[in-house]
Amino acid sequence: LREDVRRVRINQPNFNKRFRYANNSITTSNYSFWNFIPKNLFEQFQNMANLYFLFMLILQLIPIVSSLDPFSTLLPLLVVVILKALKDLNDDIKRHINDYYLNSQPVQILNGNVLEDRKWRNIIVGNVVLLKNNDCVPVN
Repeated sequence: LREDVRRVRINQPNFNKRFRYANNSITTSNYSFWNFIPKNLFEQFQNMANLYFLFMLILQLIPIVSSLDPFSTLLPLLVVVILKALKDLNDDIKRHINDYYLNSQPVQILNGNVLEDRKWRNIIVGNVVLLKNNDCVPVN
């Protein structure tokens, strides 16, 4: 098969599953439960100001290089990183809630000669979707 051609058969899910099309679930969140801390720290230390203070903290931990207390750099860096992480966490939780709400919207599909209720996330390639006036189109 050529890659620029897609073969789809209407209301034949077994045929369409062979091609492994993307699912209809929408995800706008940046983080998961497992990757929040490492991914957020990586993103925060892309910021040059945070990276500068981290290097200054590392230098202050070496007694020969600095006579200053490392706490003077650690405290502001921790406050900035923690506050930004809390803001990012709050934004991402709101995205997860919005994604769940959107993916759970009801829609009717034609299954044979019967209209069947489904959620947006459960629509697959080849389904015939019933749309009414002013309905949102539930596909990516």
